[in-house]
Amino acid sequence: MLLPADHDQWLEVSQDQLIARRCAYWLGLHEAPTSTNETNQTVYIPKINVLTPDSLRQIAEKLACQEGLTYVAY
Repeated sequence: MLLPADHDQWLEVSQDQLIARRCAYWLGLHEAPTSTNETNQTVYIPKINVLTPDSLRQIAEKLACQEGLTYVAY
């Protein structure tokens, strides 16, 4: 997630809505190669993978159908 510098502006939550300010990205790791590094791992998230209401819905539908979010190396 890219978040505003002011922590108080990160999220706004109510019973009607959840607002996350700035931008979030997602990455599917299903079928990603296993790393032998046990201390840390760098992953690269494509900027095209913006977390939007539509992308969140598509992710939920895939997971509901027990489909993985297939890893694509960039």
